[in-house]
Amino acid sequence: MNKNNIIFISIAYISCFPYSLFSGPAPSEFLKADSLEFRMKENKMIYRKNVSAVVGKNFLTADYAVDDKSSKIMEMSGNINGYYIDETTGVLKIKADNGTYNSKTDQSKLWGNCWAIYTSSDGRIIEIKADLIDFNGITKEAKFYDNVSLAFEKNTAQSQFAQYFHDSKKIVMLKEKDFMPVVNYFGEYEAKFTAEKIMMMPEERKLYFENNVFSQITRKTGI
Repeated sequence: MNKNNIIFISIAYISCFPYSLFSGPAPSEFLKADSLEFRMKENKMIYRKNVSAVVGKNFLTADYAVDDKSSKIMEMSGNINGYYIDETTGVLKIKADNGTYNSKTDQSKLWGNCWAIYTSSDGRIIEIKADLIDFNGITKEAKFYDNVSLAFEKNTAQSQFAQYFHDSKKIVMLKEKDFMPVVNYFGEYEAKFTAEKIMMMPEERKLYFENNVFSQITRKTGI
């Protein structure tokens, strides 16, 4: 067991993430459902059963949706499934129990059994689960809160908070609620790393660990 202030390693891992889930100029460009209720006094559109929405390159389905024309906020709930497609970067699939999109701030939130899987244009995959996901379409950043888990190639990771930075193409996990982020690597050897800050740099295929770093590496038998 090694303890250091900073550890910087390069291992075989790849991760990636797209721009933003609900990025578009309006709360909804197209919505349809089995039934629609227009509340003129409240200036709201209520969609029920088999709801589907197209916002830019995003396609979303849900059981229920409220499109508030005054606040510019769209709320969706019940079996949310979404697809964000970009021919140059890949496809993002998401699932959640509830979600909102605010067109004034270009921000969206998902909560309740959140699950996201991203497949890049060259076939690389990263899977992320969290209790809450917050997307910012302006900064193209995503924040993941509570019970965060990641899976990518030969690596898995757990944290209570993680943030994706699009400009620098990195994912940062930080100590939160006294929980230290953890990364596990399974390859020609098995390794476990914990630290107060773990930074993943997919473009460079590197991991960076900082503050109260612990590492445990086990060689496989016969190697």
